[in-house]
Amino acid sequence: MAPFSATALPPASPLFRGRQAELARLKQICQDEVIAYTVIYGGHQNGKTSLLLQLEAALQGSVSVCRVDFQLIKGALPERAFAFLAAQIAHVLPLAPDHRAVADAPALLDFLGQALGQSTITRLVLLLDELGALPAETRQALANALRSFFHTRLVRPALAKLQIIFSGGIELYDLVVTEASSLHNICEEIYLADLAESEAVELIADGLRSLGVKPADAHTIGQQVYAQVSGHPYLTQRIGGLLAGAVQRGEAIGPVQIERAVRQISQGGNPLLRQIQNDLREHHMQDAARRLLGSPPRFTRLDDDMVRLELIGIAKPDDTHWAPRNPLLAEVFRERLGVAAPEPAAPPAIDTTVSGAQDVLTAKRRRLAALELQQARYGIDCPAHIVIEIEDLRREIAHFKQATAVPTAPEAAPPAQATGASAADERPPTPKRRNTGHTPRPLPDWVPTLIHIPAGPFLMGSSDSDKQAGGHEKPQHSLTLPDYWIGKTPVTNAQFRPFVEGDGYRNQQYWTKAGWAWREKEQIIKPQWWEDAKWNESEHPVVGVSWFEAVAYCRWLTVQTGHAFRLPSEAEWEKAARGPDGLIWPWGNTWETGRCNSEEAGIGKTTPVGQYPSGASPYGVLDMAGNVWEWVATKWRKSYPYQLEDEWLEVYLEEGDSGRMFRGGAYYSEQKGVRGAYRRYFYPRYRSNDQGVRVASHSPLPGSES
Repeated sequence: MAPFSATALPPASPLFRGRQAELARLKQICQDEVIAYTVIYGGHQNGKTSLLLQLEAALQGSVSVCRVDFQLIKGALPERAFAFLAAQIAHVLPLAPDHRAVADAPALLDFLGQALGQSTITRLVLLLDELGALPAETRQALANALRSFFHTRLVRPALAKLQIIFSGGIELYDLVVTEASSLHNICEEIYLADLAESEAVELIADGLRSLGVKPADAHTIGQQVYAQVSGHPYLTQRIGGLLAGAVQRGEAIGPVQIERAVRQISQGGNPLLRQIQNDLREHHMQDAARRLLGSPPRFTRLDDDMVRLELIGIAKPDDTHWAPRNPLLAEVFRERLGVAAPEPAAPPAIDTTVSGAQDVLTAKRRRLAALELQQARYGIDCPAHIVIEIEDLRREIAHFKQATAVPTAPEAAPPAQATGASAADERPPTPKRRNTGHTPRPLPDWVPTLIHIPAGPFLMGSSDSDKQAGGHEKPQHSLTLPDYWIGKTPVTNAQFRPFVEGDGYRNQQYWTKAGWAWREKEQIIKPQWWEDAKWNESEHPVVGVSWFEAVAYCRWLTVQTGHAFRLPSEAEWEKAARGPDGLIWPWGNTWETGRCNSEEAGIGKTTPVGQYPSGASPYGVLDMAGNVWEWVATKWRKSYPYQLEDEWLEVYLEEGDSGRMFRGGAYYSEQKGVRGAYRRYFYPRYRSNDQGVRVASHSPLPGSES
């Protein structure tokens, strides 16, 4: 069978994922005493029909099941709908009375009373699918009748054998949810959310593995797809199908093919996007969608507009606020509705009195503790909004301490090193801010060359004049940095090789705690694609390196040279790429093909570092646009104006699975994505053939070209 399917899935399909809990609940509902009907909500293509097919198969032999697909009578008036429903039931119950006279609610009631009065019938489950195919008048007539049937069961015991399950989207809102609706308070509601990350990633990975893609590569691609569509059932399957087609054509799939698949969906008139667009127009929800995509409101089920957008399939609750359902839908409908990306929230004002700050700090600590408990319960599938708020709170608490000098408990002294402890038990040495004057051993040729970036202010972020800029790049602001040194190019395969062939992947002292746990669990011993000739030429940038590996490499390099290396911060990377005046691209404010390895170059893979000297930044730093994305130390969702802090402190690095930023674009990125201000993030375990690393330092490297 095909590895992916963008249509309803048959019973026992291995592609049916993430609905086992809902399936078990529905099966129980259908076999227990009827105390409520049930409604299954979900946006378009959320897997509702697949779930009903699974339920129908699971109930066979225990109860009578009649699945009714109203698409067969799309647009039908009430009389035809009642007649169609009676005919479908008669087909399931062979001893049912003649159904041909049924054309209204009273006739259907009498028909059901006689049909269910048979002693051989213990339960009839009606699965009413695709109610959206019926006009509003017909839906309302059916709802009124079925509410009456529900109450009539109290005086006509035969009708107590009837269980009804509705399936649909926004068309059910006015029938079920509002207090004035016909079915209000007699339905149990089941909302079909998106697939969890682990389920969505494995769905893609399993399908690609069945086509011969290496397991590690398939899993990475699954993570990349999840980053685009957040587990949307249909979009996950659709992208999977497009990638499967690429594999069957003999293409080596990776970020380029994923970007191509996303563009094909976004720009090709996809039926799901058309359905969402039509619903927004039909229900006059365009302004509500603009509010969601521009400045999402706080979450409450009393916000009628947001609930409707959830059922249309474009919104979702995200803890404290409503949010766009996934990045792909957000980008598509921001463009179609003319909405700019939201500006990042300004940092809160601080009460600088000790008593006021102490109260605020206590409240933040309590909130942080509660969220960390939730994060521990979720594990790796922790929702992004919880991760984001935890990061924000930790940063705010650190900022409060610094701004108000609130007394805190002293840091515990590190334990004395036990005599004879193995290297794997040691923690890495704390890199010094400045070279202390001791002369390191002679430098091997695999030590990266550094470029000096002088102290002073620079323009960070994008102004409104840059029409390609997103809201998370604004406002543009002046930021002053001390001088520092940064790698002239990304780290090459030749420079990374000693780390691989030495003790880089075997010595725990180079790794963060979370990084080492991930390395041990996944048995990581080299970068992904390390042995693939396409990506492993000596002077090409190393790829397939996670943020965990990038940190470990910098710590390993520090130990090998006696000189403190680290990852640059976002601010340091951006200044080195754009110069003091905030150029859009390293060479200037006008796009010029031929100055970098981007999609416009048409190469489709990495190129040797330094191959584009005409694309150098004002400081002479190379490959800051395109070729490979480069990890920085900065945590995800750091808002602008950018606040300086030491991002190489161990406490900052030991943030578990917190997202981290990377910069610069890759060989497949369009000119928008290789701008110096362009920001992107991913989780630190993420590895791809478009990601590399560039080092930095607080001081020059004696004996090198720097």
